[in-house]
Amino acid sequence: MKLKKIAALVLSTALLNFGVTAFANTEDNSAEVLLPPENTYDNDPRVILLSPEEVTQANEALEEYRARQEYSISTVSLNDDYFTYDYTRDWFYNELNDTEKQLYREMYEGCLNFVDSTETLERYPYSNVIYGIFDTTGEYPDLSLDRIRQIYDVFRFSNPQFYFFDSGLTVFDPLYHSVYLVCEGELMDGSKRQEINAVIREKTDEWLPLIKAEKNPLDKVMRIAHIICDNVEYGFGPDTGTDRSEFHQTMAGSIGEGVSVCNGYAMAAAYLCHLVDIPCVGVNGDNHAWNRVKLFGDWYEFDTTWADSRYVNGPAFFDSKWILKSTATFQAQDKAMGKTSHTPEEPMYVDLPLPLCLKDDPQVPDFIKGDVNGSGEIDILDLATMRRHLAGNPTEIDEQAADLDGNGDITILDLAILRRYLAGNEEVLG
Repeated sequence: MKLKKIAALVLSTALLNFGVTAFANTEDNSAEVLLPPENTYDNDPRVILLSPEEVTQANEALEEYRARQEYSISTVSLNDDYFTYDYTRDWFYNELNDTEKQLYREMYEGCLNFVDSTETLERYPYSNVIYGIFDTTGEYPDLSLDRIRQIYDVFRFSNPQFYFFDSGLTVFDPLYHSVYLVCEGELMDGSKRQEINAVIREKTDEWLPLIKAEKNPLDKVMRIAHIICDNVEYGFGPDTGTDRSEFHQTMAGSIGEGVSVCNGYAMAAAYLCHLVDIPCVGVNGDNHAWNRVKLFGDWYEFDTTWADSRYVNGPAFFDSKWILKSTATFQAQDKAMGKTSHTPEEPMYVDLPLPLCLKDDPQVPDFIKGDVNGSGEIDILDLATMRRHLAGNPTEIDEQAADLDGNGDITILDLAILRRYLAGNEEVLG
């Protein structure tokens, strides 16, 4: 990624500075949106233009950091399945054009390379925020700063494993339209990041086998919901009173400290869903965050914060009315409470519509198309099972699930369809 010594723009994408309401469109499984004014950052009270001298200093520090980085990698590599994500299957990534996908990939690579670093970053004060820069992207003159910021926000919510990146602080180069990758406060300290990484690994090692032991995607999602509600408490940090942890908006709070607000719950849910290949996106609304998950071809609203009854200081129980419902049901329940919490209101959804949630309470189908071995999941083992069957070896298969082209026979064409699905072309199964 190329460094440039020019003026940069620093702005915060505080969650509710701008409002965009998404309206469901049942005709084409997309959403109509109200577009914000052009260059909404112009009126952001937290916008500041850095001087060329300050930007030169930042770029020089970044160059020095890169030179040192190869000597400051953790001895225990964390670049494994816990901190990686097959973003090529991400809902929002697949809504981007080729140029926008390149920006997304650059941010992913920059964050992934930073996961293992024990380096402490140079400190730069901005208002009441201390931030550090760990990477920068290339130049995107064809993208507006609003669009770059939108992709930046979608990327953060699609990649909760990069908790150090989830600060909402965005550092732009307004001349060449590139974006710096930053983290804030304690997370600038390499030893603190490694401490959080270790806790995340420990908790994931404990929870992931429980999730994977469930027989089907529905049971896995329900297990994820219960794990989060049982292990995360709603709050602003592990200390009582008015003390606030820096991590209460991220999975460093929900998983690392066991305390977070709704955003941390949603980040934990997305993280755990991604680990078991269940599509999941984060959603922001009226001072609230939750998720949408995909099961058996349909999307459902999924709010682990409100499912955790302790959120409202009530007796401990699992409130299932906030799990796997339609948007209509969520918003009707909101209305009965005099709230609008589950109405998406974020500018990140302009030209990046959310998946629609049109049904309540998914049921496990009699068979899952592509689940050839009947395990409840579609994976490489199904491909091996179908190959053995086509080779004439005695193999127990689910013939309905294996007939992917629907012609009544199991042939090499069904094998080809399954191979394409496992390569990331989910649409081939309908």
